[in-house]
Amino acid sequence: MIKKSLAVLSTAVILSTGFAKEKVDNSTQKLIESAGKRSTQAVQAKEIEKVIQEALKAYQESQEVILLLAQGKVKEAKKKMEDIKKKLSHLQSQYKGKMDLLPISVVIAEIEGVDDIKLAKNILKQAKEACEKNDIPTARDLLEALRNEIQIQTHYLPLDVYTKAVDLAYQLLEKGDVKNALNALNVAISSIEIEEVIIPKPIAEALLLIDDAKRRFKNNPESAKKLLEEAKRKIKLAQALGYVRTEDEIKPIIKEIGKLEEKIEKETAKKVLFESLEKKVKEMQTKSTQTKSR
Repeated sequence: MIKKSLAVLSTAVILSTGFAKEKVDNSTQKLIESAGKRSTQAVQAKEIEKVIQEALKAYQESQEVILLLAQGKVKEAKKKMEDIKKKLSHLQSQYKGKMDLLPISVVIAEIEGVDDIKLAKNILKQAKEACEKNDIPTARDLLEALRNEIQIQTHYLPLDVYTKAVDLAYQLLEKGDVKNALNALNVAISSIEIEEVIIPKPIAEALLLIDDAKRRFKNNPESAKKLLEEAKRKIKLAQALGYVRTEDEIKPIIKEIGKLEEKIEKETAKKVLFESLEKKVKEMQTKSTQTKSR
């Protein structure tokens, strides 16, 4: 079976040309259609890796101690608190002076808004008109449709504050002061800090599509060009949605993508050019990402 004649192989290639082209196009389209889902999954995987499991366990066990004390199970609570103190001591030796806030949980939310540039501009125009008429409820509803983003909510355990509150709670428990020990533990629990990061989804998608094109430009230049064209559209969309303030800010990147498409056409594109483009888009993503703490 392996030793087929050249003539037979040539015929097979000619017969399958139309199917192969269709398969490539479908494959490219699937990459484009899945960019949103893949961008969210990539963010989620990266953020979950940051969670410090030992810190999370110390926090969860603190909640268990509060429940035990509320049930009058002081002996069991003290034993669990000794375990918490060991965990915190280990975390202190590992992170003190290096990381003050330890991530203990991450929640990723995906908000899918308008994905059409023309529609986005039209909605923004209507929102501005509503504001001019002082019709704020309508403007608010319209602007809500322009949200197309990945939200990351991270809970942080403040290591030093948490450790001191737990130590105090243990000392009070040793003295038999359950009421104030509970108060100290509640202080520890309430010291958890929350950070919310909002990443413009179109820019995250553009980065993925550029990476997809980088992997395909040598073997499938047409697919790479199509992927870059979609990346260009996503960057324009990010600007239309307001994540990038002005068109002037995206012009250099749009121009660079155009040049890269030309080089792919001429078979002079190189991997380093994709990496340079990725770096600039990442800088734009960093600039347009919002961070709030509470």
